[in-house]
Amino acid sequence: MYSQACERVLDTLESALKIANDAIGAHKMATTKSIDPEALLLTTLGEEEYSATGAAIEYLRGPLGPTPSAFLEGVRHGSAAINSSSNYGEPGFQGHIYH
Repeated sequence: MYSQACERVLDTLESALKIANDAIGAHKMATTKSIDPEALLLTTLGEEEYSATGAAIEYLRGPLGPTPSAFLEGVRHGSAAINSSSNYGEPGFQGHIYH
């Protein structure tokens, strides 16, 4: 079961690579036009997708280890980061993608 989950992670990472490349292009475009890249991402994705993207990024920033227990610890770390972060437009918001 864990190996099947790992296979799904790899499939998802492949999809995320395409999105990451798109995000890099959007960031470059935003900076050349003096647009806030987070605002551009929010308006491009919509609120629900932007929120999901931000949550996924917080999990990816965490120490997702190679063992089941280390992976769970990384998920706890990501959840704590999500629960403690401000939302877009609120004081203290640092951005989901570009901070």
